[in-house]
Formats: sequence, C-alpha cells, structure tokens
Amino acid sequence: PTEQLDFTDLERGTDFFTSQDTQSAVAKKGEKVHLLIEEERWQELTQEFTTPELGLEIVGRLRAALDAEKGQEFKEVGFEVPFSRDEALVGVMDRLVLADDGKTIHVTDYKWTGSPRSPKKLLEHYLLQLQLYAWAALKMTEATKVTARLIHFTAGTIEIIEAPADAFHKRDLEKIAADHFKLAVKLLFNQSKAPIDLAQPGDHC
Repeated sequence: PTEQLDFTDLERGTDFFTSQDTQSAVAKKGEKVHLLIEEERWQELTQEFTTPELGLEIVGRLRAALDAEKGQEFKEVGFEVPFSRDEALVGVMDRLVLADDGKTIHVTDYKWTGSPRSPKKLLEHYLLQLQLYAWAALKMTEATKVTARLIHFTAGTIEIIEAPADAFHKRDLEKIAADHFKLAVKLLFNQSKAPIDLAQPGDHC
C-alpha cells in the first residue's frame, strides 16, 4: 500500500496560539469563506466582514487579484502525487491558474485568521505548504515555472502576499519535497506505518 503524506490545505482558518474554541470558530469561518469564493458568491461574501461597505471593498480587491492572473483556472484541485512507488503527497489546492503559454502555473492559497498577522509571519508559517503545492503543481502539468501567493483575510482586512520567487526554483522544490517527506516519516510514522496527517487542530481539508 502507498504511504500518504496528507498535506491537504493546512489551516484554512486559524488563529495562532489561541484556545481550541477560538480555533474552531475561526476554522468554520475560514471554511465558509473558501466555499463562497469557490462558488463565486460574491454578494454573500461581502457579508462575512466587519461591515457591508468594507466587505464590498475587500471582495473588489479579491476579484481584481484573481482576474489579474490570466489563463486556465482550476478550483479546489485535489491531487495525489507520488514521491516514489510507495509514497505520495495528497491534498487540495485552493486555486491554480495555468498561463496561456502552458509554461507557468500560479498557485493561490486562501487563509482566514481571527486577527491580523504580518506578511512575514504568514510566509514563515506557510511557505513550506506553498512549496509543496508548487512541487505538486509542476508534477501535474508541463509547466516549468511556478509562482505562489497567499490571500489572507481577517474580518476587516485582505492582504495579497506574493511568495519570494527564489523559493520556487524547480530543482530546489524537488529537494524540499524529498527532504520534507523523509523528515515527516521519521518524526510522525509509527511502527504500523499509518498514514501521516499533518493537519493541526482546527484545520480543514
């Protein structure tokens, strides 16, 4: 049987270092926001923010950011990409856009947190996830270049955070994926070789 490293969209909604009840509430909110974006229910999405007026502004910025990426769009992309004959990375990416030239693929991941976080802190927390998504996206397509970003929401803010391009060189991604899987197996697999689940409390797949 294939050993699966389940890296399915860690922490769609989370608030770092908060109580379990708060984590659960924020996670539910994040899950709802993801669904509204996926189904393009923009008017309903505006109601999820502090005021309808602020919601209109945030949703307007979101749609502009999404429209700026030209190409073939894929939403909620499930994947199972082999590391080897017996090992695979599985998950769901929020959004992929394959550029018209077929050579570049854009990865977007949505995050909702209960309070503002600096772009630096968010990238520190989620860069590995983006890199593994990027690795999987390259394996799934004929693209040779990948870009990645977080779109981060709170009840009153939106931030579009571009990940540094030098973190996504194809050769480096291969090594990152291999090293991460080896480390995860070493730390998290038990003697029965049960599948790894890296999701934390309050995460949603």
